[in-house]
Amino acid sequence: MQAFEKYEKAIEIKPDVHEAFNNWGISLGRLAGTKEGKAAEALYKEAIEKYKKAIENGGSSYNLSCIYALKGEKENALHYLNMSLSNREIDVDFVNKDEDWEAYWDDVEFIALINKYKK
Repeated sequence: MQAFEKYEKAIEIKPDVHEAFNNWGISLGRLAGTKEGKAAEALYKEAIEKYKKAIENGGSSYNLSCIYALKGEKENALHYLNMSLSNREIDVDFVNKDEDWEAYWDDVEFIALINKYKK
């Protein structure tokens, strides 16, 4: 894919820029959402790797929490969401409207985490 080649080139030029890794992860995650089975899983795995590299370089952990939420990996999703909220990368109101979390809106642990950061 042409976009992925451009992200790769950007990272070759400046490997410590979190935005390129983050945007690459977003693109991979969106593409994964259009696939099924092993193809989707491989793309989600690659997106997770890119998000982790973004975090290593100072990026937000919110998108990583969303990928885990979409995959149904609750423990990882809530861990990275907690990290995002505690670092004030995102606010509770945004999370409550983000459809990536729809499956968790009635979840006791999700609600407790959100309530912890309500103003």
